[in-house]
Amino acid sequence: DDDKEKKNRPHKFIDVAAHHLPTLIGIDLNDTNNNRLPMVLRDILLGTTTTTTTQSNNSTPQCYTIFLFEGVMIYLNKGVPTELLRICSQAVSSLPSSASASLVFADRLENIDSADTSTNCRMDAARVEFNKVGWKLDEWCPKPGMARHMGIAQHI
Repeated sequence: DDDKEKKNRPHKFIDVAAHHLPTLIGIDLNDTNNNRLPMVLRDILLGTTTTTTTQSNNSTPQCYTIFLFEGVMIYLNKGVPTELLRICSQAVSSLPSSASASLVFADRLENIDSADTSTNCRMDAARVEFNKVGWKLDEWCPKPGMARHMGIAQHI
């Protein structure tokens, strides 16, 4: 019955893996001294990775970029999370002026005093840290646990 059904509706049975799954690009995020990370990130944003359709030099995909950090910074070496946020911001800044991006996170940010129980103090500290690396904090929602900082920031 399955084969008969496939023959009657061939358009419903496309190769999903070949057309709809994301491309995996392995990179060591702790190695921020390596110039590979900014180059790979820029290629992804421009849509010029070897596994995607190459754009002509004069065209840039017009899309909105959303960076998602969920439990990533927890596992990075000291200093790397802040540098990674800066690298992401610089990658967006290197695109044409029409490029824009958001950063959505549920993670542990550096330089935010977890012992301080005042949400406003932590939010102010987060706002300062994001501004230093090219992001404007829009929403802040701290929570208990390892990935204690949640929110949204916009590229500036």
